[in-house]
Amino acid sequence: MSDDASNVLPMIRPARDDRGPHLRRVARKPYCSHPRYAVDVVAREVFCEDCDTELDPIKVMETLALEVERWRYMVTEQGRLTAEVEALKVEVTKLRAARNDLRRKASAP
Repeated sequence: MSDDASNVLPMIRPARDDRGPHLRRVARKPYCSHPRYAVDVVAREVFCEDCDTELDPIKVMETLALEVERWRYMVTEQGRLTAEVEALKVEVTKLRAARNDLRRKASAP
């Protein structure tokens, strides 16, 4: 193994020089599906935070809107299922009490 880092440096590059002084180093990811977005408000551009690819703002807005709708559905569904679980807990308590009554009656002489 050599001390030369030239074989490692092509894999790492600065994110974007025109974003200002907060340069960070980002590893290139050829398999990136762009799950994290960075928005440059001044230039009105959207980038992937992982691979630094410029993205279509309309597609990003569409993806975010679909995610909001999915989360909204999941929250309402969680509330409905929580209420159903509470109702089933009450039913289980009643059934256990009925079972215990039947056991007492069956064991009584």
